[in-house]
Amino acid sequence: MNKKPHPKYLDDVLNIAGSEVIKPGTVNHIEVRHDTWCDLLHRRGPCNCRPDVRLVRPS
Repeated sequence: MNKKPHPKYLDDVLNIAGSEVIKPGTVNHIEVRHDTWCDLLHRRGPCNCRPDVRLVRPS
């Protein structure tokens, strides 16, 4: 069974999720913004860009 490679940006998401900025018991949103030409957005294949990853603060 072949494992799919994880997306390049997964490490960025995990770093934010594991940071002390996010407190246990809270709900948070991590935004992943892909480039407009990214294959993932056009259903041509996996992500081939380096998207911006950020923690979105509630307003």
